[in-house]
Amino acid sequence: PGVHKIFISGGLTANDGVRYVQAAVLYMTVGDDGSVTLSEQDPNRANLNDSIMPTTVEQDVSASAGHAPDGDPCFTVTGRVMRQEYTPTQSGYTQTTVPVRSARIEMREEDTLFDDSYGEMFTNSDGTYAFHFCDDDGIFDDELELYVRLHANLQKDGHDVVEVQEDGLIPPESVYEFDSGIIESEGGTYTINFDLNRDQSAVFNIADAILDAWNVWNANGGAVDDDAIFDYQAEVNWEKGDGDDKTYYNGNVWDEITIADSNSNPDEWDDGVIIHEWTHQADDNYGCD
Repeated sequence: PGVHKIFISGGLTANDGVRYVQAAVLYMTVGDDGSVTLSEQDPNRANLNDSIMPTTVEQDVSASAGHAPDGDPCFTVTGRVMRQEYTPTQSGYTQTTVPVRSARIEMREEDTLFDDSYGEMFTNSDGTYAFHFCDDDGIFDDELELYVRLHANLQKDGHDVVEVQEDGLIPPESVYEFDSGIIESEGGTYTINFDLNRDQSAVFNIADAILDAWNVWNANGGAVDDDAIFDYQAEVNWEKGDGDDKTYYNGNVWDEITIADSNSNPDEWDDGVIIHEWTHQADDNYGCD
């Protein structure tokens, strides 16, 4: 009994320079009674949205915590967000590490009823960010329960470029958010760095590919009429294991891009395919025809 993963692949060499490869994964669940069910979706897959980012925390013990005039402890938090990059090749993927740029990042504090926000910004081109604030958690309690939230929303020069969201049936779907763990502190200077896991990285690779396309479009006269710049936010759906085997733009109903997530055709690392569909959405909403 249990869940068993079945991997099938096949290839055809057309000539010396061309080879076609197809692969598929099925999940076989065997029940205690011997019953068998097959599915393209992993029944044990974890929910990606709201997942915890791999985090390293360092406190500068030599720096004074400092206090505001009202006595509240002060906090300085800086860090960098990095992700995995997988470049498709004929023999598989080449892995590197790159910064998460232009992404909305927020400093938050856990509370009993409603969590507080101490501001947000967009990561720099090298993935860095910084926050400074002073506060306490109420009378006789200077300790805050802090965490950082990363949103799958990219912005360039004040323009919302793209957001990546779960693949639901009816919009609006939930935009991906990833959190750090809780850091309990009574003030001080902290460096909090993030190295996103593969699935978290895939979300931001999709967004980053569209940011590249947005930059190229605007660098080559993408605006029309009296507009100074192409200004349209792309909505992209991707959810690993959800069963979409095609990447496409749906402009007739939802005005959204769907990125293939099936095991036989994963497109989350295929920048060319992602950009191709974005140009359909861009032209549909902002083209001259």
